[in-house]
Amino acid sequence: LAYLYEKMGRFEEAESTYLELEAELIDIGDSLNLPVIYSDLASVKKRTGQIKKAGKYLRKAVGILENTKDSAGLGPN
Repeated sequence: LAYLYEKMGRFEEAESTYLELEAELIDIGDSLNLPVIYSDLASVKKRTGQIKKAGKYLRKAVGILENTKDSAGLGPN
């Protein structure tokens, strides 16, 4: 749903949905999907001109990927 909001240009709704999912993933300790959500949040921030915040989310994604030794996810981030 968040992805569709983003593609439709409804960035506030996309961000809100991604943030809800982020909280759920953190609560269950999901380190597989969390970097994807951070990358998606970075995309929303970039598209709304918030480059520094986009970088913050990309750094979070990379940090998790490095900790889990997920080299496949590092390339796109």
